[in-house]
Amino acid sequence: MPTYPNVAIADWEAFVPEDALQEDGIHPDDGFERLESELVLPLLAEWRATLTNGGATSCGREVVREAA
Repeated sequence: MPTYPNVAIADWEAFVPEDALQEDGIHPDDGFERLESELVLPLLAEWRATLTNGGATSCGREVVREAA
């Protein structure tokens, strides 16, 4: 995203295993609610570090990793 260096894409479809989703294919099924925070937390941590510690002013990656 060269036009917007402070933008990251959190790719929910690539991150979440299909069997962890409800029938709608979007919302996490019971027991998998933590996946939302696992996807977003690294991004928020980077942004917070920028604000509090003078960290990087651009995103370190364009797409967040897939779930393990």
